[in-house]
Amino acid sequence: MSETCSIRIPNMPADIASALNAALLWLEPLTIPPEARNFVSLDAGKLILRATDDGIPFDPMSAPEPSTRHPVADRSPGGLGILLLRKMADHMSYECSGGLNTLTLEKSSL
Repeated sequence: MSETCSIRIPNMPADIASALNAALLWLEPLTIPPEARNFVSLDAGKLILRATDDGIPFDPMSAPEPSTRHPVADRSPGGLGILLLRKMADHMSYECSGGLNTLTLEKSSL
């Protein structure tokens, strides 16, 4: 079994589910804790997710942290997904180069 997995997802939301299934199939035989399965590659004791797209440049690292002190109905939409990734990952980086956005998330293996 390969220690890396590379999955290309066309810029179509419908293709995300098949990519997720492929990643989960690749992770299945590995002894990875369930809370770390959202990351999809292995490198020197780390789980790494690297997502690249050709969309509008957006640096999630510079996005403000949403307030979670108020009820959901009283908050502006957005930001909770980024907050979740920040809390789950040990390291997060963003790069925009050559018209491509690349977000890399790392989680030390548990």
